[in-house]
This record gives sequence, structure tokens and C-alpha cells, in this order.
Amino acid sequence: MRLVLVLVLLLTAALLIASFAIAEPPLPNELGASGQGFNYAVATPVQTSLGQTPVIRLDYQALSRLRLMGKWAGQTSLVQPTYNTLPGFDDTLQKFPLSFNTSVGATLALGPATYLEASYGRSQNRLGSPPVSEWTRRDAVRCPPDLAARIPDCTAAALPPLFPEANVVDRRTYAAGALDDIDPPFWEGGRILLPPRLAWAAPGTGSRIRTTNCSACSNAFIVFRIRRDVARKARALVLRWFTNW
Repeated sequence: MRLVLVLVLLLTAALLIASFAIAEPPLPNELGASGQGFNYAVATPVQTSLGQTPVIRLDYQALSRLRLMGKWAGQTSLVQPTYNTLPGFDDTLQKFPLSFNTSVGATLALGPATYLEASYGRSQNRLGSPPVSEWTRRDAVRCPPDLAARIPDCTAAALPPLFPEANVVDRRTYAAGALDDIDPPFWEGGRILLPPRLAWAAPGTGSRIRTTNCSACSNAFIVFRIRRDVARKARALVLRWFTNW
């Protein structure tokens, strides 16, 4: 009986994962007509970043032998989502584009051929370009409507994580403060609610499905390597098994 329950759980997980793989990616629109090694193409919208690099420098001759200097140099751009490989799906946002460095210096003439120069400065920039698409949440990865009508809560959020506390971010870290300021869709209550990464095992390693929890913002999107025909067969097999149970 215990073995039967284990098989039921495994087949249910396979059904859900196969359904997610079918439901979420955009549908092909090339269909091999271009003769290229891809089946989906989209034109990236024109985007203007309006980058700026302002520089301010001030020199002051305090004494005949002493010159003072101050300099501020920065770089910034518009705060807007950046399009990546799939516009609207894997857009990222750099909310802190301003980086700058400030320096001061003094030059003292000790003699006709000897000078003493001292300078001090600092640089500052803020990191963080998380994905900001609505598809970055676990509960945004949903089953097809026909399957969702039969399985309650048929989303990736229903898949139990291997390590439930792995997505909790320490409030003392820079990442927690940056995510509070950016407020991406997958950030909620101090937790990163990114969908799991799903991948079919490579040929020759057995027909296993590997699932891992995303813990970095750069791994926001599901990697789909499950062939559609294999996923359909797996779903049909599981549904037939449940029907005959």
C-alpha cells in the first residue's frame, strides 16, 4: 500500500510538471519556415536608455604654492524595464542606475622641481537588476484550463519546495533592502517566490525530472527542456491510470 501511495505522488508530480511545461512558454510562430534552428521569433521594441555621464571639476589656487582640486563624475540612465530575450517575459529593472565617484586633491610645490600631491576619493553604485515580469511568481505558472478544472490549485506554487526556508532573505543583508525598494512581483513578506527550475534529464541518464528551487534573481525563469510530445504522453498515461484506479 505504501508503494502505491508513493507511485501516486510521483505520477501526480510528473503530471503537474509536464502540464507546466506545456502551458507556460509562448507558442511557436516560426514553425521551421525560416529554416533556422528555432521556432519562435519576436521583434524587440525600440528602447531608449538616455545614458548620461556628467562630470564637474573645480580647481582653486589657494596659495602661490598650493592648488586644491575637487571632482565629481557620474553615470546614469532612465529607470525603466530592460528587454531581454523575450520582451514581456524576462524583463529586468535597474532601479539604481546612478553610479558616481567623488575625489578631492591638493598639490603643494616644495621647490622649483619638487611637488607633493595628495588625493582622496570614493565611488558608489547600487547593484540589483531583478526580473519584474508578472511571470516571475510561482503561482503565475499555471496548468492549462482543462487540467486546472480537475486539479485544485494547479500552479507551481503547489509544488512543495525541497527546503522551505531557503527562499527567506535575511533582513540584515543588502539584498533585502534592495528588493524592498524595487518591489518585484516575486518578493513578498521577505521571501523570494520564484518558480522552480524544471528540466528533463539528459539522454542516457534515465527518464527523471529534476526540480530545484531558484534562490537567485538571475534564475527567475523556468528552463523548459521537456519535449511536448513526451509531456503529452506522460499526462495521458497518468490520467488513464487515475481513471482506471
